[in-house]
Amino acid sequence: MEKNIFFDYASTTPCCAEALEVIQEFSVKKFGNPSSKHSFGNMANAAIKEARLFFADIFNTQPEQILFTGSGSEANNLALYGICLDYLSKHLKNTFNLPPRILVSSIEHPSVKQTAFSLSPYGIDIQCIPVNKNGQIKLEQFMDLITPQTLLVSIHQVNNIIGSLLPVEELAGIAKSKCPNLIFHTDSVQAFGKVQTPRTTSKVDLVSLSAHKIEGPKGLGALIVLNEKLLHSGLRPLIWGGGQEQGFRSGTQNPGLISAFKIASQKALSEQDQITRHTQTLQNYLLASLKNKKLLIESSDRIKKGRIRRSPTSHWIITRKSNITSNSHQFFNEKYTSRNRYLNKCNRKHSQSNV
Repeated sequence: MEKNIFFDYASTTPCCAEALEVIQEFSVKKFGNPSSKHSFGNMANAAIKEARLFFADIFNTQPEQILFTGSGSEANNLALYGICLDYLSKHLKNTFNLPPRILVSSIEHPSVKQTAFSLSPYGIDIQCIPVNKNGQIKLEQFMDLITPQTLLVSIHQVNNIIGSLLPVEELAGIAKSKCPNLIFHTDSVQAFGKVQTPRTTSKVDLVSLSAHKIEGPKGLGALIVLNEKLLHSGLRPLIWGGGQEQGFRSGTQNPGLISAFKIASQKALSEQDQITRHTQTLQNYLLASLKNKKLLIESSDRIKKGRIRRSPTSHWIITRKSNITSNSHQFFNEKYTSRNRYLNKCNRKHSQSNV
């Protein structure tokens, strides 16, 4: 029987056994509404409190700074809309000569980029920050875009398409050195459990997470409010109702999904260093094997037209050899072409939107 190997863990992951077990437990046995005051509700509420304390300890925050949402996309929407709607609600009676500005990178996830541009009809000035060929922020242009009117900057920590790792804590510091009062949000959906994410000691104010990227369940995310002041002024709810999640995300919580997120996070964080080392070993093995078979050369070497194709990295080049199948060569070539097409497309949209 043919066995499929799944290589698309950047898109989603299977739910780990421990997470599945707790989901079933709270779906069948401990199914109470966490807002109810009887024993079933108390059990459900206790599980949510335990998970909230876990994430508060991870991010060095108070428990009330952990806001569980229905997804990473919802967390991003809450961050952007929550900041902007609060600002607009306080300035509706005032006519501002220069509109408030939001900056997002040109390669942000659609849940950030499209959300930002959806605010444009409300008088928000949306600007995209261009990136270079490696998916890194162009610092000079970034600094030029920051003005005294800049309300919010949103730059993801790891890109979901090409995997660029962006120094968001450093970028937050740079941004606030020019405009101290701006709010800095980062989408850490692809980063959490794989690399170090911002804590309260950083200049980052808001962090978005998602459970299903780390062997947790789909349908559960979180917005970590690192800047505690935003809970009292500066962040406005999207969903109103029963006042769950400190009033910032009303709706009956799912203690099974929340507990499963905690369990998956515990597992991911405990294995993070081990998996990083293992991944680096595999990467080194692949590069060494390709180089030994003369399928890989330094990018500084001479490039002969028609014989060599650049790989998705800037340091190595894949060569066309007789012992590489045409499909393999086509794969490497298409991957590089697709990566460049993606970056060029994003930067083109950036230049058009900033006109």
